Amino acid sequence: MTPGDVAALLAQGQREEALAAAAREVNENPQDAGWRVVLGAVLVEMQQLAEGEKVLLDALRMAPDSPEALFNLSVALRRQGRTEEQVEALARIHPTWPGAGRVHADLSQAGLMLLMSGRHEAAVRAYRALLALQPGARPALYNMALALFAGLYRRRVTGQGCWIDSSQVETGTYLNGTSILDFSANGRGWFRYRDCDRGRPVASH
Repeated sequence: MTPGDVAALLAQGQREEALAAAAREVNENPQDAGWRVVLGAVLVEMQQLAEGEKVLLDALRMAPDSPEALFNLSVALRRQGRTEEQVEALARIHPTWPGAGRVHADLSQAGLMLLMSGRHEAAVRAYRALLALQPGARPALYNMALALFAGLYRRRVTGQGCWIDSSQVETGTYLNGTSILDFSANGRGWFRYRDCDRGRPVASH
């Protein structure tokens, strides 16, 4: 039995068989962190989130930098609504991991959700982690302004400030709801035909 065999069982909808196979391998190889990651991933896929989280944390005690363990842990945390902890797990994944694209996407989504729910400091941590993985990414740099304005607005309305270092989120989603809805509902794309301002100094992009 290999991890690929377990993944194949999951893909075929044979979840109980995949769970039994992964659990058997963990029992037979108690010092193998990789099999604990597989078992944890199967449990998360089966929505046994608390048990999956426990197994994945065990794997991380054995292999603290395992990107697979960290990513699957982040999925378990997200599904439990623990977005801030999800961000912490994703931030620990090394940028050279082959699945880094999924990490970027999840950090972007987490940052957007945190920002829109008013948890600006937590959103900043997501943006900062994303910037560490994708230095200079335009959405990150642009959304710094959104985070700053959100913090200033919060201070004006509530009298309470925010600690903001840096941020990133998929800004297009935040600003282009109408275009996204039109594409989702009608399949019509949106194209930019000219600069929004004729003056190049203020419409440099």
